[in-house]
Amino acid sequence: MRIHIPASGLYTYPDWLIICGRKEYLDHKKDNIINPSVIIEVLSKSTSGYVRGEKFP
Repeated sequence: MRIHIPASGLYTYPDWLIICGRKEYLDHKKDNIINPSVIIEVLSKSTSGYVRGEKFP
C-alpha cells in the first residue's frame, strides 16, 4: 500500500507497514493509507540519505 506523508506532501511505498485497527484512506480510491501504526524501512548506504531526509522528514 502507498502512504501519504502530510508533512512533506509525499506519496510513497514503505518497505513494510503495520496498521492497527481499521484502515483509513485518503480518498474513495482506497489506494493511499493515512493511518499506518508502524512504518519499516530497510536502510542501505545508497538509500539512507533519501529515506531519512526527503522520504520521512
